[in-house]
Amino acid sequence: MMHHVLPSHAAELAQALRAGGAQAGLRKLIEVTEAPARIAQNWRRAAWFALLHDTEGTLSELEKAYQVRNFNMMYLVVDPIHDRVRAHPRFKKIAADMGLTTEWSMRDTTPR
Repeated sequence: MMHHVLPSHAAELAQALRAGGAQAGLRKLIEVTEAPARIAQNWRRAAWFALLHDTEGTLSELEKAYQVRNFNMMYLVVDPIHDRVRAHPRFKKIAADMGLTTEWSMRDTTPR
């Protein structure tokens, strides 16, 4: 799904994918969505960084998404794409600032 990328970048993205596969494509996608005018992209960019196992990039974009109140942040603690960073103190701080917890217990969900 590339509807959020300018058509002028489509050829660049296709070339990156052909030349370097999915990781190169993700890196190019991150590069072409860096513009400050694209703040709505922070949630997506965090996921792309997560797919690249880039902890700093993931957390930085999540912090930006929180600052601009991206509506997707409501999925922060349940989206499995962020499992790698869920225990990180910066992730926990974002969740806490939103009034969410990252600590789950199966006994809390048992029907009574």
